[in-house]
Amino acid sequence: MSTVHMLQITQGQDVTKALYAYLADKRWKGVVILGGIGSITSLTVANPVDHGPPPTIGVKKLDEPLEVVGFTGELFAKGVEPGNMPGFAKDNPTNYVIHIHISVSHSDGTMTGGGYREATVMRGLNLYMMELT
Repeated sequence: MSTVHMLQITQGQDVTKALYAYLADKRWKGVVILGGIGSITSLTVANPVDHGPPPTIGVKKLDEPLEVVGFTGELFAKGVEPGNMPGFAKDNPTNYVIHIHISVSHSDGTMTGGGYREATVMRGLNLYMMELT
């Protein structure tokens, strides 16, 4: 049976940097992020804006308090990632490829979602992950 690991990220921390720091001493081939709960700000998300191969990607920055409603994804050690991983996910200085989708609610209850690019924790964020074997 697989173990679910919880990463607690605290106020003011960069979510991506916290994920990479957590994985730095692990020898995992991959991780599935089962979910997350908390609040963030300074979120950048990306979404396709057309059908072209490859699609044009629109990027949106949200500088406001946001409640995390959904946070799922996958991280793979570089070199063992599936062939369908998006190119941007591989372009980072760590040993991992990151591919996360996020949905958040605004103060008026409207929602925004898309491909996660970056965020800062507002009050706290707990991520629940399971190692892929």
